[in-house]
Amino acid sequence: PSLVLDGDWNPVVAYYDYDAKDLKVLHCDDPNCADSTPPSLSVPDDIEVEATGPDGAAVVFEATAEDVDDPNPVVECTPESGTTFPVGDTLVECTATDAANNISQDDFTVTVTDSGAPELSLPGDMVAEATSLAGATVDFDVTASDAIDPSPTVMCDPQSGSAFPIGETVVECTATDASGNVGQG
Repeated sequence: PSLVLDGDWNPVVAYYDYDAKDLKVLHCDDPNCADSTPPSLSVPDDIEVEATGPDGAAVVFEATAEDVDDPNPVVECTPESGTTFPVGDTLVECTATDAANNISQDDFTVTVTDSGAPELSLPGDMVAEATSLAGATVDFDVTASDAIDPSPTVMCDPQSGSAFPIGETVVECTATDASGNVGQG
């Protein structure tokens, strides 16, 4: 390395970086030439994505850092980019560390939402023979599926197994998933 003083008598050090095969110049703000400036960390704005399955959604993001004296500060985020984030809010904390162990920190939130309603599987129209003057007891099977919630709640009015009066009765069913989304049929 060679040493030169700038106009304020602070050292300017030039050295060859054999790994990068490049000449580096270190401008020092103090006479000891110590790097005390943390890297500049850039994280994404808050991210909102739709869940892709019961576990949430894989989210890819990029956090970067620049440093005056270290061309390659180390950036680490927890949870990491590419992690499957659960439905709801997750705080991502990132840290950038330069070669002099100066640290900068920042964070952002990943929100995974479930806005899709469950889908009902309904039987077709049914005809039942009256077993009394009051009508007939009718059993039917209604199921629901949801991309996120493996077992949405199904409710029908009137319920399967109810006594249906003579004549036509419309049965209305709903399915509600864990996020409160409602499918109707």
